[in-house]
Amino acid sequence: MTFLAGSNAMRLRQSLIILLLFFPPFSAAAHVSTPTEKTERLHNVANSIAGRGGPSVAISGASLSINGTTVWLGGTISSWMKVLPSEPRCTKAGTSITTCIWDEFGITVGSDRRDLTKVKFVNIQLGWDESDQMLGRSSSSPAKLFQGRLTLDGFTFDSTTSFRDIGMRADKRRELRCGGHYCGHPWGRFSSAANLSFWLDSGDDLGHVTELSISCVDTDACRALIPKTTLRPH
Repeated sequence: MTFLAGSNAMRLRQSLIILLLFFPPFSAAAHVSTPTEKTERLHNVANSIAGRGGPSVAISGASLSINGTTVWLGGTISSWMKVLPSEPRCTKAGTSITTCIWDEFGITVGSDRRDLTKVKFVNIQLGWDESDQMLGRSSSSPAKLFQGRLTLDGFTFDSTTSFRDIGMRADKRRELRCGGHYCGHPWGRFSSAANLSFWLDSGDDLGHVTELSISCVDTDACRALIPKTTLRPH
C-alpha cells in the first residue's frame, strides 16, 4: 500500500509539472489592453502626429481637404498644385496617364487615360511593404513617407494604427471591409463615385496601414459632384 501511494504521488507531481509547462498561470498570460488603455494609446498617436509637421489631410463624408482647403477628385491636377506646397515631380508628356508625386510629403495624384489633366486618384504613402523593402522603391513611389496629420471622419491615424481601429471609428456608411478571409487590401466608400482603399502590412485586420488611396470609379462621375461654383474660373 505504501509503494502504491508513493507511485500515485509521483505520478500526480509529474502531471502537475506538465500542466505548469504547457498551461502557465493566468498571471503570466499576455496583457490585454483595456478600452481606456486603447483610447490613451490612440490619443498619444494623435499628439505625436500633430508635432511632425507636413500637410493636414482630412477625409470627412465625401469631402477631402488639405490644410483646410477642399480639393476635388475629378478636379484639375493644377488645382491640387495650388493647395500642396512645393513643386511635384510629374510624368513627362506622352505617357499614358499623368502622375504627380510630392516626394517630400508622400503624396501622389494621377489621372486616367482619357483626360490627363483631371485627378482620378490620390495615394498617401504611410509606410513601406515587404516588397518595397526587399526590392527597393520604384520611381513611381514618393521618396519619403507621409508625415502630416491624416484623419478619417475625425479619427487621426498613422502607420502604427491597425485597420481594425480605423474600421471601428469610421462612419459605418463607408462599409469598410476585408475581402473574404484575406484582409491585406480592405476597401470601402468615399463617395457615390469613389472608393477608399487601404494596403496593410499583414493579411488580417490587425495589420497597419502602409498606403491609403482614394480613387474614382469614373473620373467624370467624380467631376459631376464638384459644386458648379468651384468649377467656374476666378
